[in-house]
Parts: sequence; C-alpha cells; structure tokens
Amino acid sequence: MRRDLLAVLLVCTVTVALTGGLAGCGDDVVVVGHRAPKIRSKTIKKGFGASAKEGQMVGVHYVGKLPDGKVFMDTHSKGSPHIWRIGDGTVIVGMDMAVRGMKPGEIRIVKIPPELHWGRNGYGGVVPPNTTLTFEIELISVN
Repeated sequence: MRRDLLAVLLVCTVTVALTGGLAGCGDDVVVVGHRAPKIRSKTIKKGFGASAKEGQMVGVHYVGKLPDGKVFMDTHSKGSPHIWRIGDGTVIVGMDMAVRGMKPGEIRIVKIPPELHWGRNGYGGVVPPNTTLTFEIELISVN
C-alpha cells in the first residue's frame, strides 16, 4: 500500500513538472501509478501566477462532499482557508496531490478514492469507510 501511494506521488510530481498542472483546459484528468489509486480532477476556473509545488505553503478553501451530496467539511464556514505545506503529511494524500500545479484563483472539482484519504477507517463517524469523496478546491495563496 505504501509503495502504491509513493508511486502515485511520483507520477503526480512528474505530471506537474511536465505539464504545469494536473488538469488542462477543463478536461478530466486521471492521475495513475502502477496499481495505484486514482484521483479525477476537473478545472472549473483557471488561476494565474506561479503553480503550487512541493514544499510551498498553500492557502486553500474547500468544500468536501459525500457521494449523496452531503457536505462534511467546508473551510468557508470557518472564515479562513486551510493552510499547509505541500508534502508535509498534514492533509490527506488526495488533497495534497490535487493542489499540486494549481495556480492562485484556480478552482478544481476533485474525486478522491478512499485509498487517498481515511480509507477503510472512515473519519470520525462523518465519512463512512471506503467512500469516494468529492472536493471543490480553490487555491487562495502560494508562498
């Protein structure tokens, strides 16, 4: 499992390096590795400026939804974006992958499979085990 996640991160990093992002022109993109989980991403609003990369601090607003559309996380309700350093392991792997290559102002819809978030354990009685999640992600800042 750990090897599969590392393969996904490697493929994601190479994709970002070669294309400048995970999604282009609003098309769906599938990030894959050898037998690895996939994320699907669709850019709904393009951003401008420098792309987010490994090791940079990012500020992100997001809304996380369950398959039935129920919102389980919303940074807007807290009044401030979620801030973390890309690659530091403080957010779920799928979220960390999804913001790589985004530019400030960019908005993406991302589907994250269970292998790239809380998996078979779920999350605090809020996210059921083995659930694919949908996030609307807006990159607010890159430092």
